[in-house]
Amino acid sequence: MAAGDQEGTWAQRVDGAERVCFVGDSHGDGAFLVSVVRWAAERSCRTLVQLGDFGFWPGPAGVRFLDAVERELARAGSVMVCIDGNHDWHDWLATRCPGPDGLNRIRPHLWHAPRGGVLPLPGASRALAVGGAPSIDRSARVEGVSWWAGETISHADVERCFQAIDEGPVDVVLSHDAPLEVPLGPLTPWPAGDAHLRILSAIGARATPRHWFAGHYHRRVSATIELRSTPCAAEVLSCNGQGDRARLLIEAGDLAAAPTLGKLAEHDRYLVHREPDGTLIWEPAEVLSATELRLLADEGLRKVIAANRADPSRLARRDRTAAPRD
Repeated sequence: MAAGDQEGTWAQRVDGAERVCFVGDSHGDGAFLVSVVRWAAERSCRTLVQLGDFGFWPGPAGVRFLDAVERELARAGSVMVCIDGNHDWHDWLATRCPGPDGLNRIRPHLWHAPRGGVLPLPGASRALAVGGAPSIDRSARVEGVSWWAGETISHADVERCFQAIDEGPVDVVLSHDAPLEVPLGPLTPWPAGDAHLRILSAIGARATPRHWFAGHYHRRVSATIELRSTPCAAEVLSCNGQGDRARLLIEAGDLAAAPTLGKLAEHDRYLVHREPDGTLIWEPAEVLSATELRLLADEGLRKVIAANRADPSRLARRDRTAAPRD
């Protein structure tokens, strides 16, 4: 490890970085995180952000995991910050004393951002950390051993988030759970889970960030959502064992930019409509001339076109070598 590798705050270590790698749930899987650190370094990215269910755990296994991640970060010359999820050792995290920058330094190259903490990222001056989520498998866990009461966002956490938002614009939200506006697909009906989603939505409505990164659902979702009439690019990452679905490399310039259809666009024109939950749906649009519209309004012509498409033998090839008709 080079001299000075253990020195410097998180802000100093990421200053001038050109890209950042976001990572989904790691669940204490050291081999997974080592592979992601190497994958990012191979792409000249040495700033990583992990989105909860990191792997803070009691006992020797938890220590070995932290040490393995630290060794790889030091070897690669990389740094990582993580937030907490629902499957993390919250009692231990509550004993940590944040530094002057509000972050918990866990190892020389590894930080934890507590709920309501604000930190810089490449391309974003203020990212808000909002860890925590409810465990749907709570009944199968043992309190103080594999489950901790501090897993969900508390009223005090919300107040800290609101205070941070009021102190300055938030460019990015880093959360474990996601807001209601994100189209997560079918979910098991669960009032506690829905209530937690609404808490994230309230934080999002107050913050109106340009970008939102989350984990928790072990699925990959990418969508542009609307938070109080402000577009927000939302990315939900999967978990260990899911390969590319659990990691995302973002250029600092893209993180600094306001979300647009941008590089995702595959067509020239789109029609946009808003779902009841606020999600913006972009559908490819085709521009037709007035003459084409009149022709397509002819029901008889439409039936002929449909019949010809269904039976290509009905189509007659025109002999373009023949003399033109008078």
